Amino acid sequence: MEVIQTIFDEGDTGLTIILEDITDTKKYLKNMEFLAHTAMELVDLPSDANIYEYIADKVSELLPKPPRTWVVSYDPLKKGYKIESIRDASFFECSRQLNNGNDVSGLVFPIQEYMSKPPYYETVETMKIMREFPFRPFFPYEPLSFYDICSEVFSREVCEAFIVQQSIGKMCIAGLAWQNQLFGFVGMCLRPDEELENHMVIESFIRQASIAIARRLTQECMSKSESRFLDVIAYIGDPVLITDYAGGVTYLNPSFISEFGYTIDDIPEWNTWVRKSSPDSKNRELLMHMYERLPEMAYQEIMCSVQCKDNSLKPVHVRCVVSPDGMRTIIFRNSTNISGSSASASCI
Repeated sequence: MEVIQTIFDEGDTGLTIILEDITDTKKYLKNMEFLAHTAMELVDLPSDANIYEYIADKVSELLPKPPRTWVVSYDPLKKGYKIESIRDASFFECSRQLNNGNDVSGLVFPIQEYMSKPPYYETVETMKIMREFPFRPFFPYEPLSFYDICSEVFSREVCEAFIVQQSIGKMCIAGLAWQNQLFGFVGMCLRPDEELENHMVIESFIRQASIAIARRLTQECMSKSESRFLDVIAYIGDPVLITDYAGGVTYLNPSFISEFGYTIDDIPEWNTWVRKSSPDSKNRELLMHMYERLPEMAYQEIMCSVQCKDNSLKPVHVRCVVSPDGMRTIIFRNSTNISGSSASASCI
C-alpha cells in the first residue's frame, strides 16, 4: 500500500491510496522459507531417521488437502523399488484395495526395469523429471496408465477400479535422483479438477532430498567399508594401532591389547602411546620421526623397543601406512618371532 498526498482539480487536498496485490510475493517468500528450512533439516536429519517418510511429509504440505502422496526407494537386494511411505492415513488405508485388503508397505515394484524396455525406453535422465500423467476415464489421453506405473504388480482391473473409486484423475511423479543414480520416486495423486500449484518448489525440494540421500548412502558405504576393514584387522595376529588425522587413537585390535597390555583408555593419543611405550629418547625419536614423515612417505618400517604396561620390554618391527584422509595404520611385530631380524634401527 502506498499513500500519496494529492491536490485535486477543485484545489482541495487529500490522500491517494494505492493498493498493490502482494499475493504472488507472499507465496514466493513462503516457498523460499520452505526450501531454506527443509535444507537445514535435511542436513541435521539423524542417520536413523527415515528420510523417505520425511520427504512424504514435506511434499504433502504443498499439496491440496487431503494429500495423497507415495514414496518408494530402491532396494538393491530385491532389484526393485519398495513402498516406504504413503500419506495421508486415509489414503494409506484405501491403498489396501490394491493388495486384496493387505498392507502395501514394503511391496517391491520393478519400475526402472519395466520402464526401460519397449515401448517406454525410459532412462535415469527422463525418469528424474517431474511429469504429470492423466488417467482415463477422467481424461481422453492417457500416455501411461496406473497399471503401467505399478509395473503390472497389480491386475489391470484392480488398478482401473482403484483410480475411479479414489477419484485419481492424474498423478505427478518425480525421481529421487542425483547424477546417474536413481534412489526412488515420489508420486502425488490429484483429483481431475486439482492442479499442482507448487510445481517448482516441490521439484527443488526433491532435488535437495536426492542430494541428501546420496550423501547418506555414501556415508553408509564408507561406514560399511570401515567396519569390514576393522573386522579384518581384528583377526590379524600382529598388534595394530590406528590413529586419525589429528593423532587420536581410534582403534586397537585384540592382539595389541594382549601383547602390550594397553587399552585405548590408556593411550588415547599417539603422543601418549610414544611417551608410555618408549623407554628412551632414541625410541621416541624413531617413532615420532616415522609418524611425522608419513604424509611424504606413504609407507615406512622401523625397528625399536616397546615398553609394555607391565614394564617388560619387547623388540618390535613397526610398519606404518598412511591413508589419503590422514588415517595411519601402525602394525607391530615382535622381533623375536622374525628370523634373521636386525638389532639396528632401519628405515625403508
